Amino acid sequence: MSKGRKGEKIGWVGGLCGGFLFVPIISIIFLFQNKWTQGLTGLFLTLSISFVILYFVPWRFTKTPYWKLLLPIYGMFILAGLWMLWSFTAFQSYEFKWSDIWWVLWFFLIMLFPILNKNFRNRKWENHYIEQSK
Repeated sequence: MSKGRKGEKIGWVGGLCGGFLFVPIISIIFLFQNKWTQGLTGLFLTLSISFVILYFVPWRFTKTPYWKLLLPIYGMFILAGLWMLWSFTAFQSYEFKWSDIWWVLWFFLIMLFPILNKNFRNRKWENHYIEQSK
């Protein structure tokens, strides 16, 4: 696209990569602790997250609303959370109850802001040029 939006592209990719930075860090820690299964699945998850972030960039799909491009990224965030629970053996703990994590779902309301916000819902990458010409 245009070179004038280079900062937006860096912000999109850099921000999303920074949001998932905990996955490779914890994976490497697991590898140093000889927890090979958790470490290697975390590194595979890191590669999958990187692919999803780099594939679903808005300048590739200029006519697609941002919220649709964020859905696979939200899916990877949920998958990363489940990986964390599995890696730290929360599922095998006798104290773990599914009812204990329901309060975390409130944080998903913050993540769903682009979908729930009426003004942001139909924003697309190409809208930038339409707004600039007005």
